[in-house]
Amino acid sequence: MAKDIDYKVIKAAKATGGAVTAQALAQAGVSGTSIRRRVARGDLVSPFKGIYIVSALETADSAVFAALQAYPEGALCRFSAASRLGFDVTAPARPEIVVRQGSSLKAPGIQFRETRSLPAVDVSLVRGMRATTPARTLCDISWRVKPARLRHILETQLTRATPDSGELVACIRSRRRRGVAGVGRMAEILAFMLDDEPIGQSVLEMQLARGLAAVGLTGITRQFRPPWYDGIRGIVDMADPVGRTIIEADGRRFRQVTQAHDNDRQRDRTAAAHGYVVLRVGYQEFVSRRDTVLAEIKEVVLSRRTLALGDSVGVRSPNRLGTPTEPG
Repeated sequence: MAKDIDYKVIKAAKATGGAVTAQALAQAGVSGTSIRRRVARGDLVSPFKGIYIVSALETADSAVFAALQAYPEGALCRFSAASRLGFDVTAPARPEIVVRQGSSLKAPGIQFRETRSLPAVDVSLVRGMRATTPARTLCDISWRVKPARLRHILETQLTRATPDSGELVACIRSRRRRGVAGVGRMAEILAFMLDDEPIGQSVLEMQLARGLAAVGLTGITRQFRPPWYDGIRGIVDMADPVGRTIIEADGRRFRQVTQAHDNDRQRDRTAAAHGYVVLRVGYQEFVSRRDTVLAEIKEVVLSRRTLALGDSVGVRSPNRLGTPTEPG
């Protein structure tokens, strides 16, 4: 009888690096009494409440599998993810797992990193373990390595097409739009590697407008003339005048985007001086991450619109209408 139970325990945990939830054990027919008995004699170890590691199956990855079962929205990240994805990097002694900001998680041997944004498009399954995608991983480690080393990693991974250039450009744009620091240097290096064709501005603008309408975002003005428009500068692709949010469709080549970044920043500063925030969307990003891009824009527009309407009726807002930012 005991051997039958041991078999059930091992079978339930084998596919997940030796880590298994109490719920999975119960579904396999292992009772709470049997679990407690095996914990007492060391056959099972419980690093998190309701999560067990089978001692006979334990590997170096078991603690990570256990943490990801305890926090299923998390994912292996940074150099831990890079190593598992096959990048030419060294894995840290303590595995890094990214979790939602405010989680305040702690566990022996695990480094938890917090983020405000980890969309599904930025997570992949690598040998049974949730990890950030190659593109997101490159964005996350880009400012933590020296330029020459970063260029080597970029060239190696683009040659392997993990990620491909479109996925990487899309991730860089998304991180920039969220105000995440650190991807600028990688963008500059990447610009010299790419020579993609520009897309007609009107084509992208039309696709973006239709997409926003499809997700139910109304009240957007096309070809908006902001307060600082002087007849020469300033007409923008679309905007929400209520929440003072500008949306710019950018069909330029990635190299051109990088070279023109200083001019874009000047335009953004002008908008900021008038209380507006600018969201820029590139064609490659829109094609590869359409749903995520539309959701991000809708979230920002509706949030700023709510704050503006609250202020108009005398409701004080703690954040006012500042640009959304996030720690790296």
